[in-house]
Amino acid sequence: MGKVSVSGLATRVVPHDQMAISMTVSAKGKNLREVNLANQKRSNSLLEALAEAGLDLAAVKLEQDTIEKTWGPDNAELLQQSRVYKLEGSLDLRLLNTVSALLSENIEDGSFRVSFARSDAQDIQSQLIREALLDSRAKAQMIADTLGQKLLGLDQIEVAEQINEVPFPRAERLAYGAKALALRDSGPADRLGPSEVRFERQVHATWLIE
Repeated sequence: MGKVSVSGLATRVVPHDQMAISMTVSAKGKNLREVNLANQKRSNSLLEALAEAGLDLAAVKLEQDTIEKTWGPDNAELLQQSRVYKLEGSLDLRLLNTVSALLSENIEDGSFRVSFARSDAQDIQSQLIREALLDSRAKAQMIADTLGQKLLGLDQIEVAEQINEVPFPRAERLAYGAKALALRDSGPADRLGPSEVRFERQVHATWLIE
C-alpha cells in the first residue's frame, strides 16, 4: 500500500447580489458647537434628500461619528467632524446612481464608498472545498492508473487557510468625492461594468493506493 499527495483547486465566478453604501458627511469649525451644528445641517440635508428620493431612512444607519483636530488654510487649528451613514441591501445599480447624485447635489463636503458582496458566500466556499477535493481525487486516480494501481480512498485532507474572494477589476470598492461626481455625466453604476466576484479554494489531500 502506498500514498500519493495531490492538491485540488476549485474556482467559481458569480455576480454580486449585495451592496453596502457608506456615505460620509464632514464639516469643520472653530469649536465643538460650531462644527456640530454644521455637520448636523449637512447630515439633515442628506437624510432629507434620501427620504425625498423614496429611501426608507430606517435602513440608513449611523455607523461612525468622529471628531478630530485639523488645520485651516491660515494654519488655524480647527475641529472636523465626520459622520458615516451606511445603507446595506440587495444590489441595485439604479439606487447607487441615485445616492451618488444626491451626494453631489446636497452635500458640500462629503464622499461615499460602495462595496459589493455575495449573500451565500459561505455556502459557495463549502461547495468549492468539496469540488477541490474531487479535483484532487481525479488527479490521484490518474496517478494510480499510470502506476497500474488502485485508488483505495482518502487518507487525510488539509484545507488551505487562505480564502480567496477576488472582485473583478471593475467591481472593486470605489470611492468618489461628491464634488467630483457633480462634474461627471454618468453615475458610478454606469462605469462599473459587470459586478462579479471570483471565489477560490484549495485543498491538499493524501490518497491511499495499492
